[in-house]
Amino acid sequence: MARFVRPLNETKIKSLKFSLDGKNEHADGKGLYLFLFNGDRKVFYFIYSHPTTKKRIKRKIGDYGVLSLNEAREKINEYHRLLLDGLEPFTYLEQLAKEQARRAITVREYAEEWRKLKLINQDNKPITMDREWGRLELYLFPHFGDYPLSAVKMDEVARHFEPLYVTKPNTATKVIGRFIDILQYAVADGLIEFNPLAGIRKTRFKKVKAQHNPTINAEELPQLFQRLNLSNSAVTVRLLIEWQILTMLRPFEAVAVEWADVDFEKQILTIPAERMKGTQKKARSHTVPLSRQALAVLEEMKKHNGNKKHIFASTRSQSGVMSSQTVNHTIKHLGYKGILTAHGLRAMARTYLADVGVDFQVAESCLAHVVGNDVSQSYNHSSYLALRKEVMQKWGDYVEQCKKR
Repeated sequence: MARFVRPLNETKIKSLKFSLDGKNEHADGKGLYLFLFNGDRKVFYFIYSHPTTKKRIKRKIGDYGVLSLNEAREKINEYHRLLLDGLEPFTYLEQLAKEQARRAITVREYAEEWRKLKLINQDNKPITMDREWGRLELYLFPHFGDYPLSAVKMDEVARHFEPLYVTKPNTATKVIGRFIDILQYAVADGLIEFNPLAGIRKTRFKKVKAQHNPTINAEELPQLFQRLNLSNSAVTVRLLIEWQILTMLRPFEAVAVEWADVDFEKQILTIPAERMKGTQKKARSHTVPLSRQALAVLEEMKKHNGNKKHIFASTRSQSGVMSSQTVNHTIKHLGYKGILTAHGLRAMARTYLADVGVDFQVAESCLAHVVGNDVSQSYNHSSYLALRKEVMQKWGDYVEQCKKR
């Protein structure tokens, strides 16, 4: 015959006191017990048999005062329902809580992890990731950053980015691409079952055609300098534009150069691989022979930033250097909107090299374009240096003539 257990009540619980030689264990029924401890501490426990091993288990539920008697009983009822299903209640609920916590991770929280993984795996160089992250900060996180990963829906994402696809299609494509990648990593981590944005670019947006950077002919360079001289652009901005033209560097490479990169004795600029375009695994350092005109720009920049780490340092930028968009903004204000971009300056220089008969591989290496396999690239790097020095000086002389017209 089962032993009758008189249920506890709030009045009785409050009257119970710990005793060194008395009873400090009080049953409520269904395996719920209240244990008394020295210092008037009272704790609820559940005593039950493991559904598989049948081993007797004692687990703490919570302190009385934090947990009421009715709340403790509700927990016991939940535990018994799980036991009837053959589940170990505490193990199951702990796993469920962890799963719920994982599923509550927001887009921004997981994007931080994704960013770390991309850098650890060397999928992206730090400078590239900083640029990509800036776009996410501007276009993705303000609206979707606090969304749980499981709450992301294709329809809402598509509606949100439609205006950006109209005004800045390339930017929208890059942001959506990164968002897709973040969610794909989340699928691999088991945080979501599928990628809700899979196929969004095919089903919701027309493919954005590659847009070549607008450029001008080298014959039009004198007019560019004339407009620049008549503008109110800062001296350092004018020097940056001239530097980018003379070195044929990409905008982000041009602004990030450091004094330590320059060998004035050998008249060479060497940009480390981590600051060059390409994945961290495939990027190569780039050596630029400095023309007399490029060295003159550096001498002028010494007057402004000679005591700084970066040649084009800026106190107004979080990165510590002038923005890679500085040249673009200036060119636009000079009246070249839709006609010329900062990257288009490279195209202008490349066309000039072709027009004056510079060898294809030499010209491509001047712009740090990859030509051939690893072996031929290594050979070209060393064997073309002398030829590139001649080419860069010829280009520098032409640019100088354009400035004087």
